[in-house]
Amino acid sequence: MKQDDRQTAGRAADDHIGQALNHGRLADAGLADEDGLVLATGDGSDVPQRTTGGGTTGGTTGDGSDVSRCITKIGDGSHVCPCHPACRPLDCQVLSGIEVWAYHGVLAQERRTGQRFIVDLAWWLDASPAAATDDLTRTIDYGAVAALVTAVLQQDPVNLIETLAYRVRDAVLARFPMACLAVTIHKPDAPLTVPFADVAFTTAPAGHAPQPVVLSLGSNLEPRTEYLQFAVTALATTPGLTNVRVSPTYETAAQGDLDQPDFLNAVVLAESRLPAPALLRRALDIEALAGRERPAPGTHGPRTLDIDLIAVGAERSDTPELTLPHPRAAQRRFVLAPWLDLDPAASLDGVPLTTLLPGTQDQAVRRWPSVLFTPQPPPALP
Repeated sequence: MKQDDRQTAGRAADDHIGQALNHGRLADAGLADEDGLVLATGDGSDVPQRTTGGGTTGGTTGDGSDVSRCITKIGDGSHVCPCHPACRPLDCQVLSGIEVWAYHGVLAQERRTGQRFIVDLAWWLDASPAAATDDLTRTIDYGAVAALVTAVLQQDPVNLIETLAYRVRDAVLARFPMACLAVTIHKPDAPLTVPFADVAFTTAPAGHAPQPVVLSLGSNLEPRTEYLQFAVTALATTPGLTNVRVSPTYETAAQGDLDQPDFLNAVVLAESRLPAPALLRRALDIEALAGRERPAPGTHGPRTLDIDLIAVGAERSDTPELTLPHPRAAQRRFVLAPWLDLDPAASLDGVPLTTLLPGTQDQAVRRWPSVLFTPQPPPALP
């Protein structure tokens, strides 16, 4: 790369990440403020994560409407996933009125004769790939969800609709890649001795159980270290990501198109409650905020920041947007070496990294002296 190009890249880096790093706040870059209340939507608008006083994080929204109506209105009416209000609002789908005859209840009569149960579900997801392609396989099949709910209600009887609602929620989350799910169970024929319209219970919105995630970071435009630190800070302040750790940095010769500067690389490990598509969208947003420009398809030019999703627990994905585990990670020393620094017992798709690493000895990778860090939360006020 020519010297004047490096200077231009350096000035661009200052423009994109200078405020965030110099002030120690991602709010200046549109990601989050120090209290975690504001996150970038990707289109420049800010969406509050939660409110104070009125509250938006429980079973109802700030205006008192039921969460099962999929109306989490905050300020401008954006739909924000109650579990993970990440960098942009998620879409919401509602499936209501699933009616099942079942035998749940405390009384012997309920267990003997049964009664109607009606189930409503609201879940949050990124539906843009399905909307763009009109492809059912790239969204959640609500017919399959309804069949699973029916099967769960027809299992062994329980006493409480609270137990039943949690059973449905856990079963659906285990089967489908929803970012968040709320379930309402109605018992309109409950054996009460007074006139009533309905008995219903709505779960708090919940997402997936935490699972380990691995992300690979790279930059070959100066200031490379600052770009990597920007990514680490952005990931560490992402709602739904916890226990974020970052590896030592390595310098790596560019692969493929060799007429470009060397990369600095690192690996980030974390625990995540976010589904893989939401993690991918978060990574793409962070790249964009760092000024990442994407060349024509099939070319691989210099970049301010590259974030690859390597593995998300045991999840597998084979879509045009995301392949999990990452199909080339096992052949990349700049992924394996820093990952092993953090977790010497790590494996990729069931194969220990210590077995994979010797096969990459021909790649020029060396430790770099720069040190990255994960930001610590501010001390609690006395």
